Amino acid sequence: MLTGFYDDIFEWEFGPEIKRYSWVKPASLHDRGLGATGDEHRYVTLYVQTTNMEVALNTIECNGGLRAFGPQTIPSGAIIACYLGPEGHLIGLVQPPSVM
Repeated sequence: MLTGFYDDIFEWEFGPEIKRYSWVKPASLHDRGLGATGDEHRYVTLYVQTTNMEVALNTIECNGGLRAFGPQTIPSGAIIACYLGPEGHLIGLVQPPSVM
């Protein structure tokens, strides 16, 4: 279920699990991700860069995710936000200042 959620949002293809980590093949060279899996790692850590924060958050919400906070501009000029995926994992998004 979780891989389908991220595939629907980011069009990612998940690679084989290696030592409790699953690699993500991005739809574009600008997306990157790595998730921890396994019994002792009951969390996923993904850091995702987006070119349009509001579109990304709306897509996430339409697919069952919940906005946790943001978007908020940080001192560098980037915009950050976090959301909870359908299994409760907190995921961060960042929109660099260059795309605003």
